[in-house]
Amino acid sequence: MQAPIPATEESVVSTDMDIEIVREKRHLDVTHSYACNSKNNGECDSGPETPTKTGTSKKKAKVNMENEPQLSLLEVQENIIRVLTSKTDEINNHMNDIKKLVNKNTMEIEGLKKSADYCFLEVADLITENTALKSRCEALEGKMQEMEKKVNEMDAYSRRMNLKMYGISESHGEDIRSKVVNILSAVLPDKSKVEAAVDVVHRLGRHSDVNGGNTTKPRPVIIRFSKRDTRDAIWSASRNHGYLKAHRLWFKQDLTTVDKEKRKQLWPIVDKARKEGKVAYFVGSRVFVDKNEVFAD
Repeated sequence: MQAPIPATEESVVSTDMDIEIVREKRHLDVTHSYACNSKNNGECDSGPETPTKTGTSKKKAKVNMENEPQLSLLEVQENIIRVLTSKTDEINNHMNDIKKLVNKNTMEIEGLKKSADYCFLEVADLITENTALKSRCEALEGKMQEMEKKVNEMDAYSRRMNLKMYGISESHGEDIRSKVVNILSAVLPDKSKVEAAVDVVHRLGRHSDVNGGNTTKPRPVIIRFSKRDTRDAIWSASRNHGYLKAHRLWFKQDLTTVDKEKRKQLWPIVDKARKEGKVAYFVGSRVFVDKNEVFAD
């Protein structure tokens, strides 16, 4: 058998055209044969009834009308099979490429999934750790607030032994203790008791020389007593005392920063109560109106 011819679209078209030519030749031969039989008892001449391209029509080879069309159809079938086989191979190749791509993408997705799972576990661990740290910070914050409260209470308790005095003139090389004892003796007549109760005396803030050593605004003086009863007696006697008013001197309690802030917040209550004719006063950072403690809203 003849070797198979590679199947192409041109070969298929060429085969179709060959089939059509064979069919036309068969039709012409049949017509021509019929005409010859009817005119000359089966013999044909080259008369005008049968036009030909050349005068050599008698030399044409007799066409095998039975076998040639069948061979042509067989070739067409073989060519079609070859084309389909080629297309099938191409499709299979494409499918293989797609499978490889799908497998590659699947592996990448699996890798991403593993990474995502790892990140999820890391985030979960961080959330757990953060929750633990948050609880610990809240506990430490509570302890710190409690410690700050206790420190402020201790500081306030220690400051209860102190009094601040304002208005004492300041000079270079002064004996501030003697000045304070003399003033306190004017407020509380028992000088020996006062002098024994005064522990430490000094000015607050930085020293600034003005006008040859005298300051235009003297610094306040802090007085620390060794006896609480003497300090309280002087504090009570200093209110509306004539000597202090005449010399423009006054006392204040030595409050902590926290207590000062509390009193600042509570001052409107005291001011309002006093304007209404009520008795309002501070005890440390606490407010009393008509002997009843009042709290801020």
